[in-house]
Amino acid sequence: MTKKRSTPAKSSHNGSFHPYPIQPERPSLHLPASLIQTLEAPPVAAYPDSLNVDLLLKFKAASKPDLKIEARPAGEPGKIVSRALPVSLIALSGLTAWLMGKVSFQNFWNISLGLLIEVIPFLLSGAILAALIAPLRPGDLKIWKLATRNRANATVTALGMGLLLPVCECGTASIARQANRAGAPAGMSIVFLLAAPILNPVTLLVTYLAFQGDWLIILGRAGLALVVALTVGLILSWYPRPNELFVPAATPGAGPDDHDGHHHAGPPVHDRLHPAADSEAAPAHRPGAAGFNNFLERAAREFMEALRVVLPGISLAAAFQACVPSHYFLDLGQGALFSAVALMLLAGLMSICSSADAFVALSFAGLLPTGSILAFLVFGPLINLKSIFLFRLVLTWRAIGLLALLCFSLVLVAAVFFNYWLA
Repeated sequence: MTKKRSTPAKSSHNGSFHPYPIQPERPSLHLPASLIQTLEAPPVAAYPDSLNVDLLLKFKAASKPDLKIEARPAGEPGKIVSRALPVSLIALSGLTAWLMGKVSFQNFWNISLGLLIEVIPFLLSGAILAALIAPLRPGDLKIWKLATRNRANATVTALGMGLLLPVCECGTASIARQANRAGAPAGMSIVFLLAAPILNPVTLLVTYLAFQGDWLIILGRAGLALVVALTVGLILSWYPRPNELFVPAATPGAGPDDHDGHHHAGPPVHDRLHPAADSEAAPAHRPGAAGFNNFLERAAREFMEALRVVLPGISLAAAFQACVPSHYFLDLGQGALFSAVALMLLAGLMSICSSADAFVALSFAGLLPTGSILAFLVFGPLINLKSIFLFRLVLTWRAIGLLALLCFSLVLVAAVFFNYWLA
């Protein structure tokens, strides 16, 4: 059998003949299947979550320069749940009040409106202060570096901020988040969150007016709040991984665009793949970036975000006040221990602003021990249905649970001690 010799092939480059066909060289690359599918896809392809972006960047230009990659947002189901939960809680609160009867439903709306009017000024003041702090870059100031150099300096700074700033628990979260972005220690943010609602001048003045200069109540409230804030701040400052206490949007280096607890560590995938196109489409830098318009925009963004997270707490507190008579707690709360527990739970569920709760506590004077009244005045502003949701601007759910447990334990022990000591 005669062997057929290979027919010489003509090169397409210079017209010369070669005795054997030219075989194209193939690179010995082992790419992931997801990468191969993406490169072979139509010009616009979805970006798989498991795709190695750096590997795609290396081979994109040589393989398919016209390929555009669109990133699929990570954590989409979690984001949907986080946005649907507040609406569900508001609807559930209104439905509960409606099922309790017409009177309860009407009281629910009236109480909700009253609580909303009560918190708006403090939310607005907190948003304005946070918007003023943002462009200053306090982390670059010498006084800030001195204030946050160690635990003692950070604690004194937090207490000073709480004494000077006229904000209740409704406005502290925005300020604490901005301070934490500037690199404040964990203990400093926690101490400010807990001390400012009670030690601010407005709350102390209202307490003085409500109890007509009863210094036992005034100093007892301020002193107990100070001890609780310092103790909890010191305990959490020794947490082995302090960054785990805070949501990504409140960690150092986070910006105002990090919403819903999702911190973006780098530019989007499309921006990394098409930097030239994005730079051409980006508007030119305008002078006066820290001007009045940007300040208004930052303040409005802070205010709307705080209002969004506080609305479910307002609805739950209004539903409780409209559907559950407070005398149930007073009937159950008898004695040094149970009276303190009853008033602490009542304060947390009623969620009255710290600038007005003194007048409510005044109605318990003469009926319940002094230590229990102090527990109402201290625990309510620290942990309530509104503050729990506002804490989500700064803290994770695990940190909020730990914070509530520590505050409840410390206030309860102090209240029982006062009840027995003053009996």
